[in-house]
Amino acid sequence: MDHQGDKAKIELTLPNTFPDQLPCIRLLDSDKAIPRAHIERNGVICIAPSTGILLDTARPHRIIAEVLERARKVIFNTDPKWQLTELQREFTAYWPDDLATHSICAIPKDAGEIAAIEVRPKRHSARKWQLFGKDRRTVEAWTSRIGWMAGQDLKPAFLIVFNSLFEPPRFSRKVNLRDFMSLIRSHVSSDSWSAFDAWLNANRLPVDLLMAAPSSQGEGSVVFGARLWSAREVVPGFRPGKCPSRMQMHSAANTPINRLAVERLDAEFLIQRGGGRPELLPQKAMLLGCGAVGSHVAVGLAAAGIGTLCLVDKEQLSSENVHRHVLGMKHVGVNKAEGLAEYIAGRFPHVVIEPDQRDILTILSQPRGIPDGCNLVVVALGDETLERRVNMTLGLTVRRVHVWLEPLGLGGHVLVTGFPEVQGCYECLYKEDGDHGLVNMAGLSAPGQTFHRSMEGCAGTYSPYGCVDAEQAAVEAVRAAIAVLLGEVATPYLQSWVVSKRGILAAGGQLSRRGESLSIGCSTTEEGFGQAGCTVCGGGRL
Repeated sequence: MDHQGDKAKIELTLPNTFPDQLPCIRLLDSDKAIPRAHIERNGVICIAPSTGILLDTARPHRIIAEVLERARKVIFNTDPKWQLTELQREFTAYWPDDLATHSICAIPKDAGEIAAIEVRPKRHSARKWQLFGKDRRTVEAWTSRIGWMAGQDLKPAFLIVFNSLFEPPRFSRKVNLRDFMSLIRSHVSSDSWSAFDAWLNANRLPVDLLMAAPSSQGEGSVVFGARLWSAREVVPGFRPGKCPSRMQMHSAANTPINRLAVERLDAEFLIQRGGGRPELLPQKAMLLGCGAVGSHVAVGLAAAGIGTLCLVDKEQLSSENVHRHVLGMKHVGVNKAEGLAEYIAGRFPHVVIEPDQRDILTILSQPRGIPDGCNLVVVALGDETLERRVNMTLGLTVRRVHVWLEPLGLGGHVLVTGFPEVQGCYECLYKEDGDHGLVNMAGLSAPGQTFHRSMEGCAGTYSPYGCVDAEQAAVEAVRAAIAVLLGEVATPYLQSWVVSKRGILAAGGQLSRRGESLSIGCSTTEEGFGQAGCTVCGGGRL
């Protein structure tokens, strides 16, 4: 391959799956393989993302021509500014040696002395990690939530926050301790350097460093690590372990550091990487009802980024509910709130879970029924009488999301309320009907019908809906919760959707006027549903 008189020797390999997979192009010139932007340690040229590319498989010759052209642009682009920008953008691909570690440290909040502890599963396993954490207590709490345990040895470690990102060293270059210390000093603030220097003088090698620098793309941080060690176990003139730190550092000045790859497990990184909202971490939500719908709501809230969840349910999980509940057979006979807390902690160990097995009305009757700092209450009870009581008790004192389902896969509802001095609440949906008594006017099925099913008599009655229905209701409830917590919603609204009318009609049921007016697959959002004279919110149409 050549370009304006310059030549490069390459190797093009067609995989067995070609043309459904891109060819591999490797630069064979050893002097060009280390490192330049988009050229890996082994000379392979990064010409496209590894996934998500649309290939015109009917024209394989075009694919080859295009990848060769992309490779040409990478190999012969010698613009220093472009090279630096691209190298910094993919810094973590060029930095590490063969060593790797993990971190749950908050970046950059945990800057300063941190803990580095070996962790492993409680059961006998060869699998083990070194984990950076704010301190031992933080590491032990995190590992216990996923069923692991922390070792006894705590290694000296420090988190350094750089002001700017530097160019990664060449793959083949060994960075010695002296040069590395100079690099740190030139890229951190004077206060940060003084703190690090003092800490280093108080500890003996080897030590591990966790480092963070602002991303060249202006979003988030680049996180990487290093291990500082001494090639000499004993410094001449000193007994083992007795050499002053400063002398030990001087003796190790020419010792190469180990460059560590860091796998980030901290909450902000995982939440953002998973499509959540890190700004929700300080928020606290209370969930009333951990049944099928509530269990999916709880997981959704945790995945969205909410940092603290208070889960309330007095009942145990029964075997007939496992097919639509997040928890499975393993948790049958376990309190739903406790089981859900265990499940969420294992999946999202950064989330603080507060399970509560008390009766809901007992909790709400207490002076501090709503936990301090609670920003939102989600009500997923599936019991209209109890839900009305919750609405009456809380009134407009706390923002709420009510979620419930229609029977037989017909559809569901989400109601947002609890805004001070803004009318519209769950009670506003109810109206006296001459034939059927109190009726929920938002209902999609006609009043006066009973759709509960029973396979075991009265003791085995249940509401006929499935896991997919519960998941969809939870998705809508979580979306509403996120909007409320982020301040995107400031007035009450009612959202209703219709999934299928077939089940209810096949069972001989009838639709309400509202149910008949909504098309299958339709979702509608209404404001101004407040009833004049409502005893809870004051009523009046908005």
